[in-house]
Amino acid sequence: MTSSAIKALLKRRRMLPVLILGGILMAMSLVASRQKPQRYEGQVPELLVEAIEVKRMPIRAETVAFGEVMPSLILEANSEVGGRVVSVSADLEPGAIISAGAPILNIDETSYQLAVAQAESDLAVYRAKLQELEVEKANRQLSLEIAQRTLELGEQELQRKEQLAVKGIVSRSAADAEEQRVLKLRQEVELQKGNLSLFPTRRQVIKAQISRAEALLGESRYQLSRTRISLPYNVRIGDVYVEAGQSIAHGTRLFVAYGMDQVEVSAELTMAQIVPLFRSIESPSDQTLSPDDFSDALLGLEARVGLVGGIKPVEWRGRVVRVGGTMDTTSRTLSVVVAVDNPYRNIVAEGRPPLFRGMYARIKLIAPPSPALVIPRRAMHEGRVYLAENNQLKIRTITVDYYQGDLAVVRSGLVPGDQVITTDVIPAISGTAVSVIDVKKGVSGLAVAAEEVGE
Repeated sequence: MTSSAIKALLKRRRMLPVLILGGILMAMSLVASRQKPQRYEGQVPELLVEAIEVKRMPIRAETVAFGEVMPSLILEANSEVGGRVVSVSADLEPGAIISAGAPILNIDETSYQLAVAQAESDLAVYRAKLQELEVEKANRQLSLEIAQRTLELGEQELQRKEQLAVKGIVSRSAADAEEQRVLKLRQEVELQKGNLSLFPTRRQVIKAQISRAEALLGESRYQLSRTRISLPYNVRIGDVYVEAGQSIAHGTRLFVAYGMDQVEVSAELTMAQIVPLFRSIESPSDQTLSPDDFSDALLGLEARVGLVGGIKPVEWRGRVVRVGGTMDTTSRTLSVVVAVDNPYRNIVAEGRPPLFRGMYARIKLIAPPSPALVIPRRAMHEGRVYLAENNQLKIRTITVDYYQGDLAVVRSGLVPGDQVITTDVIPAISGTAVSVIDVKKGVSGLAVAAEEVGE
């Protein structure tokens, strides 16, 4: 390194402390001359929110299930007699509607008419035997009376001859002969009594034969009546298995018919659907309800039936007629059967189709009104609600009993008078100042919504 380079290096080292000291002095000067931050003494603006005052109001719990339509009466007609089918109604076709009492088909009745005639003849014979027995009894009674009178006269004659024999007026042999005649008369009287004693037994035998003949006649007449088949109520024909000229045996399947007065829809309800319906019957004193109480509660539900996939929504009024006795072990559901009366009524005037077998239907079950704390579902925030208390936002955890459409029925956590904020607050910090906008239509609208559940 040259001497000039060494001199330059020494010069820079002497300047370094001076530069550092100058920088420190400049920083101290800037800190001393800075302006202090001004303090803002104003208030944080309040959040404007909407709220609904919690009130206890009547609400009708409802649930929806689905099932297939089935006629309440399904007739699988089988022949009760055998023979040749001589005629079949032209209306006996699948889908046809047949009125009550209309003839359906006839079976050849010749052999059954002969059986009736034979049974009537047998019955007449036995009744004649009974009359003959009564006449014979009267004759036997008369014969007994004559024999008894003859015996009395014979005994008197025997007594007279015995006295004459003692006096020697008649011989002993004459008296003995008279005694023999009296003994025969006594034997005749006993024989007549014996014959009369058999008449009650003979009468019972003939009466039993008459009863048997009457039973055979009744059976023959019944079988004859079964050759002419008609229906006791209006039906819609399903499948047909018989035709004219066919020879059938006893028990042959003829046709299937469906009653038109009532149909049923069976639906399966889960426990989540059943529990809200039971809330309306809960005892205020928390008493344990019996199984009959739950069954009666389901039977008392209002039911409405509508078709799925229809052109326009139509409904039928129904009623719960049966409830399953146990939960299904596979699906964990309870069967509920809803009946609809007169499903063919006013189908033209009201422009709705009849309820046919196999239609897929929606069942809406509606419980009676029950008072409850109800809030809008939109006011829920993961199990919590925001309350307006003393112009401050408060966060409270609540328990929801069940949801009903856009409403939430509160089980616990709220009391009447609480103001639940329905406005979205982001971020929601407890203690934030809020100003409630009193919108009356919010409260009234909720009440209307609660009352209209199930309408």
